[in-house]
Amino acid sequence: MNSSKNALLFKVDTMVLVVVTGSNGFIGTNICNKMLSLQPEDLGFNKQAKKSFSNFDKVDANDFIKVIGTDLPESLERETAKRFIGSARYSYYDYEKFLDALEKKTIAPDLIIHNGACSSTTETDKNIFAKLNLNYSKSLWNYCAENQI
Repeated sequence: MNSSKNALLFKVDTMVLVVVTGSNGFIGTNICNKMLSLQPEDLGFNKQAKKSFSNFDKVDANDFIKVIGTDLPESLERETAKRFIGSARYSYYDYEKFLDALEKKTIAPDLIIHNGACSSTTETDKNIFAKLNLNYSKSLWNYCAENQI
């Protein structure tokens, strides 16, 4: 490994927990698929170390990445939303409940990939853009900054 990649190593001894917002869209499902196919070391996590970050569904299989997908409730009707149902390493959270779980510290992700936003070209309600694209993004940013994610 080169020195710049070494700087990205995190020390974990449990499954790495990755959150993907906008998980039920085209890009989000492909990100989830890729994350589920990787090993922790592929993302710069060192599974041999003794420090734990994740607290989601304590399991014995330390060699994998677990993904929480978060999206709008109405997105569950999409075919892409059904792609990972039944996987022991994938869970879905409603996007608003996810923020609550972060605040209550019931979920401690190691990595958040923020892909969720309203990208509809026909949406005209500026409140939806403010809620999803601005305020939600700011909440995630604040959480990540405060928790060094």
